[in-house]
Amino acid sequence: MRSRIETGVTLRKGSVPVTEIRAGVIAGSGSISFEMIRFMTELFPVIPGPIWLKNKSQPIAVQNVIDYLLAALTNSNGRGGVFEIGMQQVFVYTDLMKMYANARGHKRSLFLLPYVPVWFMAFGISLMTPVPYPIAYALVGGLSSDSLILHDTAQKTFPEVKLMDYESAIGEAMKRLHPLKIERVWDEDQNAAIKHEGFFIQYRKDKKAGQLTHKKFSFGEEWSDGQTVYFAPFGFRGFVYAFLRGYWW
Repeated sequence: MRSRIETGVTLRKGSVPVTEIRAGVIAGSGSISFEMIRFMTELFPVIPGPIWLKNKSQPIAVQNVIDYLLAALTNSNGRGGVFEIGMQQVFVYTDLMKMYANARGHKRSLFLLPYVPVWFMAFGISLMTPVPYPIAYALVGGLSSDSLILHDTAQKTFPEVKLMDYESAIGEAMKRLHPLKIERVWDEDQNAAIKHEGFFIQYRKDKKAGQLTHKKFSFGEEWSDGQTVYFAPFGFRGFVYAFLRGYWW
């Protein structure tokens, strides 16, 4: 969090006016914090974590982040300002995980420990989710404190932005759980096995892409065009399937 603030201070020292928009947890497909919540909640019937998962947060839907960015381009009232954006509701991180679980039809509980080393948390997150270790380490450090809006000026300056609630943000993310709606981030010149936007993805450069087929199981959904397999797990059994099929690595 400190590095983000320092970046904004440095940019504002230049001659070009800079509008800074600060957000905590961004709820939506592809967001690092949301993908961490998604994968951990899908995987564990009992989710382990540190006691600071009881810290407070005001997340914001990814669509509303885009709305604020666009508004900052057209609304001159915010030019050169610093704005903290988020939903009006205040949640704790455990709420965000439970609400995701409810939206997916999972029953989840949490087991909170008084102390978990940051490096150990980051290692587990990098293993189980799409978030790489260096980013997970920084993310865990940032989440270990409250992330609340201290200066509520964004809504007053940009009233044209209509905030979504967290349940709606989850619903929008679920609508994007399809191979044709995700960003292709893998190098097509080499084989790949990655976790990305709710999927385990396996790409084989030596195979030829054809028609996209779809299979639905009780533990997830799988699409394949012969060259790329996309598997979206549903619960713990989906992760076991991904591991046995070799999609994990």
